[in-house]
Amino acid sequence: MSDTFRPAAGRRPRGAARVTHSPGRRGLAALRVPLVAGVALTLCLLAPVGCAKAAKPAASPATQHAATGAGSENTEPASPRDDAVVWGVGGDSAFFVATAEQAADLTESGPYGRDVPKMEVKALDPVKLATLHQIVMGLDELDLDVDEPVDVDRPEGPWLVVIHDDVTAAIGRLGDGRLSAVSAAWAATDEWRGAPADGLIPYVRELRDLARQARPPARRLYLWMSL
Repeated sequence: MSDTFRPAAGRRPRGAARVTHSPGRRGLAALRVPLVAGVALTLCLLAPVGCAKAAKPAASPATQHAATGAGSENTEPASPRDDAVVWGVGGDSAFFVATAEQAADLTESGPYGRDVPKMEVKALDPVKLATLHQIVMGLDELDLDVDEPVDVDRPEGPWLVVIHDDVTAAIGRLGDGRLSAVSAAWAATDEWRGAPADGLIPYVRELRDLARQARPPARRLYLWMSL
């Protein structure tokens, strides 16, 4: 992970004093968004209906595999979480559960088309994950220390991070009865740029279910990102 994406000075050892959020850290995370994404967001604000239609991505082969099984064609409508690309501008990203050896093999191209439990998404990064963790845990302050880089020698990406086990466990413990309230609170954060209150429920549910498949230290939750 490069300084462009995760400043080295922001990392603290586990067990040290908690690191709280500051505008500078949030601003550094925003630098990863390409200029074209900012233009796209402006167009979305001017014509949200047309933008939503244009921005809605087609399901990838790996998404079809996860939804219907290998070798079958996905005939289901796109998940509501696909619209999150309109609310939170960003690049490709994917959560997956794997061993350390499997994760190292997925650093370059991510888990797409690979036989690992995964959740293919748009516009998710460690800052958004930290805000979700804060909401789930009811923390007063935002703690950005939710992950560790797997490969630090990629200044232009893609990037791969492993999610701290306590964060994975907290999200995995989220009950169905709290999904709506947690999702609404997450959608109201600055990172999601005005997502509807119920728009992130499929996101949170799928991430919760994926986190439950992790079995640390053998199989952990990873996040792969690319601009």
